[in-house]
Amino acid sequence: MFNCLHDYEANFTLATYCELKYGKSDLHQLLVEVPVATDWLCLSLYNITVKTEIFSRLTNLRALYVYGKFVLQPGSFINLPQLSALWIELWVAPTSEFSVGNVDLKGLSTIKHLRLSGIGLSAFNKTRFEDLHQLDDLALENNDIRSFSSVTKKLTNLTSLKTLSIIESIAELSAEDCLPGEFFSIISLNVNPILSFENNSLCNFPQLTSFKATVNDIETVFRSGLKKVDSISFPYSQLSNFQICFYVAFFKVMELNMSNNYIKYIETSNGSCITLRILDLSFNEIQKVSFKQMEDLKTVMDLNLSYNQIKVLNVCSYDNSSYVKMDLLSLNASSNDLTRLRQRQFACLKNLRKLNLDHNYIHTIENCAFCGLENLEVLNLEYNKMHEIGDDDFKNLFWLKQLNLKENELNELDYWAFQDLLQLEEISLTFADDVKEMSWTRYIANTLKKLSLKANGNYVMLASSDVTQLQQLEYLELEADMMSIDDCFSFPFSRIRELRLSNTCEFMCLDPMVQALEKFINVESLYINANFKQYSKVNMLNSTLKNLAKLEFFILESTENAVTSSLVNANEFFCGLINLKTLYLKSSGIEDFSSEVMFQDLKSLTVLIIEDQNIKELKENVFSPMHELKYIFMPESSFSCSCKLSWINQWLAFNKQISFIDYNRKTCSVKEQSQYYNLVDFTNEHCNEGVEFIIFIGSSVTISIFIIISLLQESIWWYMQYMFYTTKCWLYHRRKTRVREEYQYDVFVSYNSHDEQWVIEQFLPNLEEHGPPFFKVCIHNRDFEIGRDIVDNIVDCIYKSRWTICLISHSYLQSSWCSVEMRMAIYRLVAESKDSLIIIFLHNISREKLHYHHKLTKLMQEKTYLSWPDDAKSQQLFWARLRKVIGGEVERDHNL
Repeated sequence: MFNCLHDYEANFTLATYCELKYGKSDLHQLLVEVPVATDWLCLSLYNITVKTEIFSRLTNLRALYVYGKFVLQPGSFINLPQLSALWIELWVAPTSEFSVGNVDLKGLSTIKHLRLSGIGLSAFNKTRFEDLHQLDDLALENNDIRSFSSVTKKLTNLTSLKTLSIIESIAELSAEDCLPGEFFSIISLNVNPILSFENNSLCNFPQLTSFKATVNDIETVFRSGLKKVDSISFPYSQLSNFQICFYVAFFKVMELNMSNNYIKYIETSNGSCITLRILDLSFNEIQKVSFKQMEDLKTVMDLNLSYNQIKVLNVCSYDNSSYVKMDLLSLNASSNDLTRLRQRQFACLKNLRKLNLDHNYIHTIENCAFCGLENLEVLNLEYNKMHEIGDDDFKNLFWLKQLNLKENELNELDYWAFQDLLQLEEISLTFADDVKEMSWTRYIANTLKKLSLKANGNYVMLASSDVTQLQQLEYLELEADMMSIDDCFSFPFSRIRELRLSNTCEFMCLDPMVQALEKFINVESLYINANFKQYSKVNMLNSTLKNLAKLEFFILESTENAVTSSLVNANEFFCGLINLKTLYLKSSGIEDFSSEVMFQDLKSLTVLIIEDQNIKELKENVFSPMHELKYIFMPESSFSCSCKLSWINQWLAFNKQISFIDYNRKTCSVKEQSQYYNLVDFTNEHCNEGVEFIIFIGSSVTISIFIIISLLQESIWWYMQYMFYTTKCWLYHRRKTRVREEYQYDVFVSYNSHDEQWVIEQFLPNLEEHGPPFFKVCIHNRDFEIGRDIVDNIVDCIYKSRWTICLISHSYLQSSWCSVEMRMAIYRLVAESKDSLIIIFLHNISREKLHYHHKLTKLMQEKTYLSWPDDAKSQQLFWARLRKVIGGEVERDHNL
């Protein structure tokens, strides 16, 4: 439900979803609030830098999905000993100038599933896979990879890798893609069609378990070097004249998928399909299937012919004496144009277990149509045009366990219709009129476990004498406006474990005259869709559910009309449900969650879902009774903007074991306006509790005084703080001995986080790695002492460094913290009376803009500064000049 890893499935204990945008919060601080026990984490990031070891606190993490627009620093994913699934998805074009950074996979020896999407070719080329010793499944999508060998060359040492999926624009496979050695057994090449395979382009994959690709010319696959492939899939390849058995024989195929290929005729005449076991021909244009074609496919066990235009399905020969033994176990012919089933149509399918004929136009079933299907277990005839079921329609289906006749609007059901279905466990029926008796259950009473009934006539009578005979019944699904039970004293309520009621207004016992719903005392799962066609004051939902002590899963849907019409009391819906674990409310009509009694008994609830609802009131502590609550999910729901909702932010921060899925995306609306706001932004910006208190108790004069004080405090606070740390710097300088002090760093770099990529890719390599001499550089995100006050860290690092270098950019001039660092560096420059400050301009900034920064303007008039050039030759001169300045000071220190 909450799994944003999509196809990847696992059993998680505690899942967490977080969304972070630049300037809204700090990723490190956000992750501090994530429960340590979290083993599934989904991060949506926008213009965020993911720093080294930032996830190291979450040692239980088993699955991590990071998507959006972000930069990865080296070592972002280290110290995650249990991580088995990692998805990195960048939402920018792979050819854009934005770079994800270094996708550092070092140390991830436990990874089994890895997906990289949108990281770009340059980042992919820098990615090293050597440590992924347990990697089983690798998926690469939209990384601008144009050569298959550019991938396989990097994976030669991954002996455990079984599945490689590349969703790219690889137009052709060339001879260069042939590499020595045998690799993975499953290859998937999707999206754009491969135009050609050069000779021997897949020579290192002579035996594949699975190969999936969209190809333009099937003939070129022969030259690829593939010899044996267990499973081949060519979807969306427009291979309308595909020679099935010819290609099956050549590649010794066991499973073939040819869906969405405009195939009109099943061509089996050339070659042999003796190895084929699974064949998927769905979503094509086939109109006829002949028994000769089926004989050529006699070894196929699973045949999918759904979503075609089949009018004639001659699976078996008309001549009973010439039947060929078929191995078919499953036949899917749903969503076609079949209108009738002829006598003994499937008689040759002795081994068939499952037959899907749903969503056709079948109106007639001839006598003995299913004769010969002695082993059939599942028969689906849902959504057809049948109105009568005769006594021979299901003859000889002795092992049938599931029969679905839903949405066929039956007018007549013969008393003997199910006389041979002695093993039937599940049945679904739709009647055109009311259901007043169930004598047809006589022959299936001993085995039936699941019963689904729909009455388009709007009334169902459950006779206790009929239902009592259903000794194994555990699942009951009913759909009708009005339902009743004739005798509730003898009705077997206690057998039912799962109950589903759709569009039901009344569900009454006739003797005694009470609500029937409360009698299902052993039900564990309950689904109610209350989309009524008519309304009644004795509405089923007025029934108390407190007797359903074993209820664990409850879905309540479409109660909006009943709630808004005051036909039911929503505050009493959930009273007494002390063992309920999952509550799902969809279009409930409950706008006001302020009642203290609504959720008071839900002490065992772990999952709360409220879908498609405009919530006007959500009272503080409404979730307090839910001691076991782990997940809150409100898809397609919005709120009325109110400061009464501001408590949610603090409540989630305090209750870290609870994950409110998509909370950061929730919207709220103002009643007088049609405009929508982000709920978190609204409460943070408009809901100051101090101001609300003042409005409540003060006069307009008092409010004005407090606003003035607040404005003064806001305007002078920075100066007070600056004076404090300036004094602290002066005291620090006074305490220094006159003996020359050894510096820990050569350079302290003051920069804005927007320029971090330039620092990582340009500045650090040129000063720390290119030498000699090799300089020691101090940067805040790597060298600041964790847990210490930020300003203390700034002061300490400035005085421990010979030089302070300020990287001036537009973002730098707008940053308060950058201003702190520059002012501290200027103070040191004045106090020590020696050169210790270097100014570097990363961008061209006009003099007009610099006039607003008086100290910087004055400093530029007194000191020479550097500017970062655009061309490569000038950049070399830039680094030479900078290294000379820094290196000269270092050399003088050593000479001293």
